[in-house]
Amino acid sequence: MELWVILVLAVVQGVTEFLPISSSGHVVLGGALLSGGNVDDLDIADVNIVLHAGTLGAIVIVYFKKIKEIVWNKPKNLYWVVVGSVPAAIVGIGLKVSGYDSILEKPILAALMLIVTGIVLLSVRKYSFETREESLQTKEADRPKGGTPHLSYQELGLKGALTIGFFQAFAILPGISRSGITIVAGLRQKLAPSEAATYSFLLAIVAIGGASLLEIREIATEASLTTPISSLAIGALVSLVVGYFSLLLLLRFLEGGKLWIFVFWCLPVGGISLVWQLLLM
Repeated sequence: MELWVILVLAVVQGVTEFLPISSSGHVVLGGALLSGGNVDDLDIADVNIVLHAGTLGAIVIVYFKKIKEIVWNKPKNLYWVVVGSVPAAIVGIGLKVSGYDSILEKPILAALMLIVTGIVLLSVRKYSFETREESLQTKEADRPKGGTPHLSYQELGLKGALTIGFFQAFAILPGISRSGITIVAGLRQKLAPSEAATYSFLLAIVAIGGASLLEIREIATEASLTTPISSLAIGALVSLVVGYFSLLLLLRFLEGGKLWIFVFWCLPVGGISLVWQLLLM
């Protein structure tokens, strides 16, 4: 793959990894567009995972203090991160071993799942985005029927952590926004918005990190690799820088209760892409 194509995909990856519009879906669709509809002409799988590794660096930078606090002062909180990561690990390894992981490169699937992401985001339009502190101070009589104070991710419990983990596993499909669907799942589990984002990106470190290590190991031993490693490294760096600012932007949207606004991107792009792919069949 040519360097300019990798740079375009790196910017797409950096912007879409954290905004709830699916980075993998956009990289697959972007690759198909750049290749004239024939995504098989590009090494999408290798490039995709390397660009994900770049945005993983952005997560580590933004959440460095939180990660350091967990590792050094509250290692027991790692339990909930591990529990929530299990479903995605099982699904990801299962697809890899079975050889069905090629389905993750299908543009038509990415288009369909973008529409699903839009519907999921729309479901939280009227959700209360008050902070955890505000929710704890809200009087019982003033809460909506069935409402409870927002929780921290450490209070999820086994069922809550696994529920979010299963949603993350579903996000392996291109077009399903990992950040979007796990944050929505966290909100549905009564997490405060900031806690839902924190837990989502702690899970991302494990999911993206594990997948990246497996793929990088494969790339390092692949003699027939057509994309120079230097080009992949440049792409990873670009996705890191762009991803850093994209993550900060997402947190601002989340704090303002505007996560659902990305419906206006996912549904049109998913719909147009689906029509495009059907016309190519």
